[in-house]
Amino acid sequence: RLDAFMKICDAVAYAHSRGVLHLDIKPDNIQISDYGDVLLCDWGLAQVMASVCDEELLECYTFNPKGDDLTIDGLVKGTPGYMAPEQTRLIKAKKGVHTDIFSLGCVLYKILTLEKPFKGADLITVMNNTIEGHYPKPTEINPLIPSSLEAVCLKALASDPKDRYKNVLDLQKEILDYRQGFATDAENASLLKLMRLWYKRHRTLSIASIIIIFISLFTS
Repeated sequence: RLDAFMKICDAVAYAHSRGVLHLDIKPDNIQISDYGDVLLCDWGLAQVMASVCDEELLECYTFNPKGDDLTIDGLVKGTPGYMAPEQTRLIKAKKGVHTDIFSLGCVLYKILTLEKPFKGADLITVMNNTIEGHYPKPTEINPLIPSSLEAVCLKALASDPKDRYKNVLDLQKEILDYRQGFATDAENASLLKLMRLWYKRHRTLSIASIIIIFISLFTS
């Protein structure tokens, strides 16, 4: 699942490099073939970033609030449970790269927990929970989830856009660091954990060093 997530990040990073925001990233819009090809679909809510074009080139005209998992367009654009706070229109904030990063955080949350982060009895409740950041931490659902990945997920899901990753490449780097046995920036790891991770990456060298130290002390 992380392999697929990294490919989705590739697609979003490329779109951002061309000045395009997806604005509706969710599991339903991710398709994986029998041969491992990963596609990020449904660019119906996509917008050209203001830094590239002063006007929003892509507009939507209808409002469809029939279900929680359906894309809403019109005044509110996105999918409840996966949209960023600035997409709810309940707060005044501009959409940007940070908006897609929030949605990627929601997808990562679903990968880790198999549940979507923001829920509620009705649409307004879901949106309020999104704005206020009310959702269970991944480890509250499954204690076996690595704390490093949880920290990355929580940073991507920060209510304040300034607290999220600056770009998709930074988010990808965190996932790669985790997979390669390094601490992530998001977790602010302690010295003890950094040493433990170093030991795991250099297990043979560590054991040899300990033996040499022990022999030296014994000889002394």
